[in-house]
Amino acid sequence: MRIRDVHVILASASPRRKELLEKIGLSFDVIPADVAEERMAGESPARLVMRLSELKGQSLAVKYPQALIIASDTVVSLGAEIYGKPHDGAEAFAMLSSLSGREHAVYTGLALFWKRRRLCRYECTKVQFRELTASVIKSYVATGEPFGKAGGYAIQGLGGLFARAIHGDYSTVVGFPVCLFGSMMEELRFSLNQLWEVSS
Repeated sequence: MRIRDVHVILASASPRRKELLEKIGLSFDVIPADVAEERMAGESPARLVMRLSELKGQSLAVKYPQALIIASDTVVSLGAEIYGKPHDGAEAFAMLSSLSGREHAVYTGLALFWKRRRLCRYECTKVQFRELTASVIKSYVATGEPFGKAGGYAIQGLGGLFARAIHGDYSTVVGFPVCLFGSMMEELRFSLNQLWEVSS
């Protein structure tokens, strides 16, 4: 089936995910899923992002059974700690202070629902932060950018000033692993090259 003939739904309000999908030429509707993003006791970062991605996708798949549903979730892992989105400035400051000068892992889960099929995978990218002073962190938090982002920073924004090295897929850190998405779409027998082929 041609991807252009399919009703595609992104189950996320994230402007970063929307932008990444638009960049590859995909046409879709945005219908955010309403799912409690809570971690279960002892749950690993990989399992957490896959479970939440699947829950988000499933919540829309039952309402739109003929649509291709795309759902995703991202967390930051530092040792035994798992960071989602900071609730306030104090939490954002604490997250960034703990990430300062250290390497952390960013996990992004991706779930696709297409008719009777469902695929769920994840990608992990390592990010090394440079040392950050308290004043830099405080100023960054004051910009408002940390809010709504896992780990309290946006790699594609001002937060990119903090990343000394990235090991893995950059788009995973942004919040949507584009390469993994392409592979999963091929598993569903969709060819994304249709999006940039010129009609003869």
